[in-house]
Amino acid sequence: MVEQYIGIENELITFEEGKVVGFGEYFDSLVKDTDYSKSNSSIRTPEGLGFYVDGSEIEILTPPVAINKGFATRLTDLLMIGRDRVINSSPELEHTGYSMHWNLTDTENINVDINVESYLKGIAVPFHLFGLTPLSIGLNLRAKEGNPPRYELLGDSLINEEQIKANALLLGAYSQARSQKHESPFFPEIPNLTNTLFLPDGRYDKIKIIHPQHSGDSDVKTISAQQYLELFYHWLEPFVRDLGTKREVNNLEGFISGDKKLEFDNFKYFAFIKDEGGKDGGGTYLPIRTLDKNLPGQVLRASGKKRKIPLEGKLIGEYVKKMKDKIKSINWEKIDFYRGHDPSSLHGIEEIYNHVRTLNPNLPDYHKANGSEQIKPNSIDEIKVSKSMKYDDSKDNFVDGRKRIIYCLMQEFNKRKKDILINILMLASIGGLIGIGGSFIYDKIKEKSQVNSIIEQYKQVNREGIDNAEHNFIAK
Repeated sequence: MVEQYIGIENELITFEEGKVVGFGEYFDSLVKDTDYSKSNSSIRTPEGLGFYVDGSEIEILTPPVAINKGFATRLTDLLMIGRDRVINSSPELEHTGYSMHWNLTDTENINVDINVESYLKGIAVPFHLFGLTPLSIGLNLRAKEGNPPRYELLGDSLINEEQIKANALLLGAYSQARSQKHESPFFPEIPNLTNTLFLPDGRYDKIKIIHPQHSGDSDVKTISAQQYLELFYHWLEPFVRDLGTKREVNNLEGFISGDKKLEFDNFKYFAFIKDEGGKDGGGTYLPIRTLDKNLPGQVLRASGKKRKIPLEGKLIGEYVKKMKDKIKSINWEKIDFYRGHDPSSLHGIEEIYNHVRTLNPNLPDYHKANGSEQIKPNSIDEIKVSKSMKYDDSKDNFVDGRKRIIYCLMQEFNKRKKDILINILMLASIGGLIGIGGSFIYDKIKEKSQVNSIIEQYKQVNREGIDNAEHNFIAK
């Protein structure tokens, strides 16, 4: 089997005292003597990670991770090691996630338009749910040349580490299925899958799907996004179980079923962020904080975990440790050395990883993929439409602490403090209770309207078919 790889590029926005700042002026605080510096704004580290300033934003690059058993944890650990380094390098700064690009190699000629289109159709709905948020401007897909060539799937920067791991396993399993010439047995009938939220209601939305039958005809049905997700997972499950550890599979299945909440499930939270002006027209999350410890805001926080450096990080990192003075440049699948070095360059991910052990025989051997050529996805011969799902307000449990009893009591007191003493006493015993109840009812209605306002705005966008710039404005 040809080795498949996955990697993440994560771009962050930086703030100082609530104002956006360019990370370039703080880049020196990130750099260590042990790093390889390509320029004054680009480094590779002994952990195999890349950091560079893209315009004014800091971007974290993981090395390519081989899609084999346990890869999802290795990839996620590399990203979190990178985030922790950025966060801890300048304690006076705050960072919110801007974008996350998922790079996935593929064995087919990805520059052929029909292959790019089929790749996107197959993964668009699951990635919409796993890789975006309710305030997103949508996903996109780009083809990249290289050795091997790859797809670059563009989505939102996720905060939830377990969701990042689940998304990695889902995408990696899909990549392996594609490498064995398996295509999704059904796909969405949506005119434009890019740069738009085509599922503004998330799991609860409805999708028209095309399910080609064995006869060659196409069967068009309307199902919920949740049913689509479950059917897609059923089809892909053999690859998921081949590539995921027991813990990784259980984690992914928790998000598939809804027992674990995706970031896209947090409608109340993102409605709060929107109403507080926590996202600007360009898609940047501002450092707005909430009083809900489970969803405290979009500011990234250091994980505080001690992590072992995954194999791919050790391998690329070995070049940095031993060869940094001889390296001219490093990118996804190529390392160039200064004149006089033998070899003058290394081409291809496998060649790089296989060669690096010659620098340190104590490193683990680098092995090819352990997947089986004989894996086949589960078949889906017929799709029976299940009962529609409805959004359950009571299960969307974001609560900003400012709406609790003390807050309501203070509001009532401020409203009535000018009344005479006898009225204050009466209102404290009667009217105060009514007022508090009314405040809670009002908050409940307001929360629901906030959630609906997000959904309705995106529905209106889709109806009018406005362009991407207007999407940015509506997401504000």
